[in-house]
Amino acid sequence: MMADIVERTLRRLDELIEMGQAGARYDQRTFRRWLTSTRNLMLNFVGPKTVHYESFDAVYSPMQTAMQFGGLSVYDEGDHIRQIVGVLEAARDDIAAGLMLSQDLVISAANFGDILDQAGHLLENHYKDAAAVLIGAVLESSLRKLCDKQGLTYTAKETMEPLNVKLAKSGVYAPLTQKMVTTWGDLRNNAAHGHFDRYAEADVRRMHQWVTGFLEQRLR
Repeated sequence: MMADIVERTLRRLDELIEMGQAGARYDQRTFRRWLTSTRNLMLNFVGPKTVHYESFDAVYSPMQTAMQFGGLSVYDEGDHIRQIVGVLEAARDDIAAGLMLSQDLVISAANFGDILDQAGHLLENHYKDAAAVLIGAVLESSLRKLCDKQGLTYTAKETMEPLNVKLAKSGVYAPLTQKMVTTWGDLRNNAAHGHFDRYAEADVRRMHQWVTGFLEQRLR
């Protein structure tokens, strides 16, 4: 799982770097989408306690303030984008070299319960998007563990939904459970891709409760 998360993080960093280099500032909708996705990745996958996130936030916070009070000039916007791209490139280089790994990623490979506790803490503070990503990572990993437990083979590239279908077809759990896994997988994907308006905090709370119960029942 750890290798999969690192690979996906590097791939997403490459996408955001390319998008920034292409000039996200020329289209306000694209710019906002890029900025939101960048902050989501830096916060949830690089980690808020890293120097990389501190460098990002040093650029991001003034941008947010400026946009709330009249916006940025074309020059300032372009300069801020170049600075953020530089931070993304530094994060990518260090992750690829194995020199940096978010605490969240380390925990996610070691203990499901710790992550769910962390997600619960995030929900208490109304960070629904970060919580959704963490809970989704636990659910996908639990499906892999369940396949191992049942002797079902899978490839490293199979993600949540293929694993879900495999388990349901093998009779490991009922169609209703399969449907719920699909629902939570869609929510996790929306969170990971910055589609934060497609779900509510209440949905993430239900996801947290359901996944907690699923683990207790299936992986005891």
